[in-house]
Amino acid sequence: MKDQLNADVSVVILTKNSARRLIPCLKSVTAQRPGEIIAVDDSSEDTTLSILKQYDIKVIEDSSGSLGHMRNMGILAARRPLLMFVDSDIVLAENCLVTMITDLKRNGWSGVRATIHSSENVSYWQKSMDEHYLLWGNRLGPAEDIGSGASLYERSVLLRYRFDDDFSGASEDKDLCRRLGTHYKVGISAAVVYHQHRRELSGFARQFFWYGLGDAQIALKYKSIRVLTDPMKSAMVKIIYSLVTRRTRLIPYYCVRETARLAGLVVGVRKIRIHRHRRVAV
Repeated sequence: MKDQLNADVSVVILTKNSARRLIPCLKSVTAQRPGEIIAVDDSSEDTTLSILKQYDIKVIEDSSGSLGHMRNMGILAARRPLLMFVDSDIVLAENCLVTMITDLKRNGWSGVRATIHSSENVSYWQKSMDEHYLLWGNRLGPAEDIGSGASLYERSVLLRYRFDDDFSGASEDKDLCRRLGTHYKVGISAAVVYHQHRRELSGFARQFFWYGLGDAQIALKYKSIRVLTDPMKSAMVKIIYSLVTRRTRLIPYYCVRETARLAGLVVGVRKIRIHRHRRVAV
């Protein structure tokens, strides 16, 4: 039964210089025995491609530099009715895929994300992000935004809506969920995946700065004041919650997280406006 369900899934893995963390991901995906595995590689310069060729995987090489475009290439190449995106720093737990399929069908959802746990907890930043997911990110049930790092969708829905090719960095998944809106339901599954959270402060801050750059694209695309103010609002809500629940250890985490995201948002808005101005001038 499990193999029959999993055979309906195309797994798409996006890679870019992913050699250091790719093998555990591939082993966990192949162990699920999906119908097919597709890798879309963004001009890797390390041994990523040679690792991929050791597995029964269809490899597509892309040089667009756009996450949205890469995901769309995976969607078009897939041949199964369900499609799962797996980031190269994700490891799937046993029975992850069949649990996601079951939750998708039982709830009548068109998209579902696995619950995310840290693959290691050796630093403050990793422990804090793991606790953040426990408190906020892994709430089972319907959701507005499920991301794409470990998510399963009906391929027919993805073919209809696609990802926005203009999203070169983060938030291409937020844009997709926003467009799905009230037409399709998405949610969080009880299935488990393990993510390589950033260990050091510098890597953690860069990650959320990058997310802020993606949020800038969302804010300008939809002319949304809410997106522009979200880092400050999120910081206030979560810091107050941390104080009330006596989780004061999380306060530095949220301060750095939302400050980095706000900085990325400000820089991103400025860059996009400059680019648009230059394009109009030409």
